[in-house]
Amino acid sequence: GKLGPLICYEVVFPGLAQEAARAGARALVTMTNDGWFGWTSGPRQHLVHGQLRAAENGLPLLRAANTGISVIVDRHGRNLGEIGLGESGFLVREVELGDVAGNRVAVLRGLSPGERVITMGAAMVLDGDVVEVMPTEVP
Repeated sequence: GKLGPLICYEVVFPGLAQEAARAGARALVTMTNDGWFGWTSGPRQHLVHGQLRAAENGLPLLRAANTGISVIVDRHGRNLGEIGLGESGFLVREVELGDVAGNRVAVLRGLSPGERVITMGAAMVLDGDVVEVMPTEVP
């Protein structure tokens, strides 16, 4: 699916996110360097702009900040996972699995419809690799 990139401070401007949504974006993505804010309320305020853009447009937001705060935000503006200011790491979400049918498994809790994840071989995926997107229909 299409992504709506918002580079750093662009997330502050509602019109840019709206344009991405109208163009068919399935998610908003923000890459930012909040280091110049230092240890102030600035990074948190910058994050809140992203949460607002997600909620306004009904789209999830992925925010990667080289100095934190990196988050996954759902389409309602709620944080689903966060790497704090000055921290590094990766985000993992717990899911509850249901019945298995062939090579498919039902996810009962922890993901919203339309969200996509890498479930196998994530450690082997390199930048630029093609990742197969499985159909989202329930068997």
